[in-house]
Amino acid sequence: MAQLYMLTEKAKELYNNLMETADTETGEIDTDISQQLDNMLMEVNEKAVTIGSVYRAMTTEADNVQKEIDRLQAIHDRIDKKAKKLKEYLSINLQKLGIEKIQGLYANISFTTSRRCIVTEINAIPEKYLKKEVKIEVNPDLNAIKKAIKSGEEIDGAHIETVKNIQIK
Repeated sequence: MAQLYMLTEKAKELYNNLMETADTETGEIDTDISQQLDNMLMEVNEKAVTIGSVYRAMTTEADNVQKEIDRLQAIHDRIDKKAKKLKEYLSINLQKLGIEKIQGLYANISFTTSRRCIVTEINAIPEKYLKKEVKIEVNPDLNAIKKAIKSGEEIDGAHIETVKNIQIK
């Protein structure tokens, strides 16, 4: 079976030939050309239905792929949530025992020390340390506050706290 665009061009050509050969006074048309045009239009119909069927199969497959992506994303999210909880559980228990480092065959566990800025009262933060976002939320600029506190400036409503971050490699 020919390509749809080829069938379309052939049908247009047959139609134009039919109109050119038609008797304008009597309205008679060439029956051979008319039969060829009818056959061509039937082929166009068959091709269109075939293309429509392929389209429906492809959209169904795309929907199925999206459902599988959603299913796998949900599995990913569940596993990620469990992993984070497991990491937190490990961190809490090792810190309770004062263990800073463990080396094993399948995992090396250690704590690093970092400092993060904790805002205890957002309304007490000076305006220059607030980031204004398009969402019309006012959030403290933690990096700027941390830098200012480190340089000796006292910021009402914020302080620096030392925390332990677990690393699993």
